[in-house]
Amino acid sequence: MLAVQTIVNTICQPVPHRQIVFTIPERLRIYCRCDRGLLGQLAQAAWSTVAEVYRDVLQRQDITPGVIAGIQTFGELIHVHPHVHAIATDGAFTPDGTFICLPKIDTQRLLSTWQTKVFELFLAAEKIDQATVDQMRSWPHSGFSVDNSVYVPPHDTAALERLAQYILCRPFSRAVHGEPPTQQASWNWYRTPSFSSSRRSRVRPPSRPTCNWCSTQNSYSRTVAGVIGGQTTLGQRA
Repeated sequence: MLAVQTIVNTICQPVPHRQIVFTIPERLRIYCRCDRGLLGQLAQAAWSTVAEVYRDVLQRQDITPGVIAGIQTFGELIHVHPHVHAIATDGAFTPDGTFICLPKIDTQRLLSTWQTKVFELFLAAEKIDQATVDQMRSWPHSGFSVDNSVYVPPHDTAALERLAQYILCRPFSRAVHGEPPTQQASWNWYRTPSFSSSRRSRVRPPSRPTCNWCSTQNSYSRTVAGVIGGQTTLGQRA
């Protein structure tokens, strides 16, 4: 993929990186399904979260981390689940280009900042009110999550390439969805108004049983957002 090679060889520098996954509660997901413009703003919120936490940890406001965010609108069971997969530098750059590595941090710092950013986003978009925010903050399990456990050391081009491929075109688990049939078969394409814009199902004549294996064509259902220096660039894959 040309996009993967561009990310690995042109955009990313030979510094350590991490994959950071940002999720939101089910209570808020329906708004992203109905208002697709929120997806790009979630990528911006992810960038703001990383920048704010990194600057706070390193105690410098003039540094800039690098973030490339892929927006995914479905989960492994093909259910509505908008979330952000990001490749982030494990540190930040000073104005003169010097890279400062980030010490090990508690993901709770990322989580609390991400939660605040998302609430601010949905309040500004008038999707929820302050009473809803207060109610959700009282939940014992907020539904928000941030995971940064995947680490890519500097100069590990192969690992970075795999990660870029994953966030651009997420594979499905064969253990969950089953193996695709190997014999010749016909396929029908269905355009749907839901989170997944295209689904393919195997169709057999009425006299023959229907195979349960199904999948989703990723290129119709994902927007890719690159966040560099706080600016969001969106491109709808088609």
